[in-house]
Amino acid sequence: MRQLFLLLCATFTLHSAYATGIDTSMYVSVGGIEQFFQVEGADATKPILLYLHGGPGQATSPKEYEILHKLSQNYVLVYWAQRNAGQTLERNKDTSTVSLAVMQQDAEEVLLFLLDYFERKEVTLVAYSWGYFLALGLISKYPSSIKSYVAISPNIHSLKSQKIAL
Repeated sequence: MRQLFLLLCATFTLHSAYATGIDTSMYVSVGGIEQFFQVEGADATKPILLYLHGGPGQATSPKEYEILHKLSQNYVLVYWAQRNAGQTLERNKDTSTVSLAVMQQDAEEVLLFLLDYFERKEVTLVAYSWGYFLALGLISKYPSSIKSYVAISPNIHSLKSQKIAL
């Protein structure tokens, strides 16, 4: 009985040592500028979830954060403030470099950074609206690095959607 107790204690201690949470923010050089990341998770060994927000130029809203934050129990949640949005825009005032090609290149750099930084082989993508375009680029170029993908209100045809809304 004593041996079983010691084995359980050792197992719990080892799990606790590796199951530490993460809650940090950082700026990373992406596309020649410093871009902002907020990273949080109850367990840093959980799968990575990269949230691709709407826009371009629309950072994650407090309501989106409130909903997504709940996922940090099961994922290491990465919020990336894309070029011309949120804290990335605050740090980099030049807005002349925005195009779909530039944003897709940024997304690729972000994906490769996350895979390297967290020493992982794949991430889960959650993309809202505009983020859909960035996700499609990542999926088509790096299919083996994308574990799963969730599209929320994907922006399929911007001009037609805007005309309907008006």
